[in-house]
Amino acid sequence: MITGDFVTHTVKPAGRLAEVLAGLEAPHGVLGCMGNHDVWNQPSILSRFMAERQIEILRNEGLRLHTPKGALFIAGLDSAWAGKPDVSPALRDWKPAEPLLILAHEPDTADHVARSSLPALQLSGHTHGGQVCFPSFSPIALHLPFWGKKYGHGHYQIGKLQLYVNRGIGCVGLPIRFACPPEVTEITLRFCPPGREEAPTVQA
Repeated sequence: MITGDFVTHTVKPAGRLAEVLAGLEAPHGVLGCMGNHDVWNQPSILSRFMAERQIEILRNEGLRLHTPKGALFIAGLDSAWAGKPDVSPALRDWKPAEPLLILAHEPDTADHVARSSLPALQLSGHTHGGQVCFPSFSPIALHLPFWGKKYGHGHYQIGKLQLYVNRGIGCVGLPIRFACPPEVTEITLRFCPPGREEAPTVQA
């Protein structure tokens, strides 16, 4: 799962980036959503490059994955800052009994999603963890972007919604990180038996 900002100022590197990302091996495929920089830089071209390398970008769309443990529904939202996220079409084919995973680039959209009382896990990025942090890994607020000021990095519980914000591997503005290392996260999802009401746990 890749939560957006594939490019920064131009779509030109997208072809080469797609070649690199094609090396990722995932039994159920590589999926992603749009970041604000992607939407600002010819998103249709970016999506085409990714599709040519079997990387599917979900933009207010949903997709059902069939796993040995059962179905898992993935909903990808458009960028909140640069696009028009819409949960309704993304969840059109979702069945309430299915575990739900939401890809949304900007983490602060979680408050909107949580108001719907969806028992889901949202994966986000956008903040880079602040890039420049105190040694305790607390982001300096100045470096947290619009739509990413409330949830800087890590795991949060918001009602029935769980949110994980990844620090990502890149930089924006000055190419500097301090006390905020790049991050690629492996998350283990545990399928709950039907009828179990508590939210699934996340191990990262």
